[in-house]
Amino acid sequence: MTALGPQLVSVLFIPVQILLGIWLMYGYMGYSFTAGVILMKGMIMLTVSLAKCISRVNQLSNKWKDSRMKATEEMLNLIRFIKINALERTFFQKVESNRLEELKAIRKKGLLEVAVVFLYALSCPLIIFMTFFIYVRLGYLMDSTVAFSTLVIFNVLQQPMRQFPSALAYMIQMHGSIVRI
Repeated sequence: MTALGPQLVSVLFIPVQILLGIWLMYGYMGYSFTAGVILMKGMIMLTVSLAKCISRVNQLSNKWKDSRMKATEEMLNLIRFIKINALERTFFQKVESNRLEELKAIRKKGLLEVAVVFLYALSCPLIIFMTFFIYVRLGYLMDSTVAFSTLVIFNVLQQPMRQFPSALAYMIQMHGSIVRI
């Protein structure tokens, strides 16, 4: 329960930080920043959908974990019967098959989490590039004042943009765990 506070604060205040950054960017770059905002919105929507996939895979992993634990508990409760009738191999195969399915789900969850991290590592430079590209294509002159001010605001925006997917994934996993209880 101690980790709930910072994650909840992140989920609540990250949108405020992003909106403030967008307002500041509009002040420096005008409408050319809309390309960056559209790309940012697309990345956030993609992250939310990936977080939901991660939640589903996490629930599947929990199902296999519960099944494996149930089989292990059953084996431990029936150890004398298993030993007398030489059924160790059957029970070990049952536990092992559940374990393999659980590991498949954990691997899939890990790959989805890597995809989320990759998208957000790629999103900040891509948003900067798109914004500067549209700014120059609209005929504005890119001088050092606009460029450095914009880069400073982007650096301020990077922290909430990087925190958002992990905070959102944590909150979705927490919801799944609470439902599971």
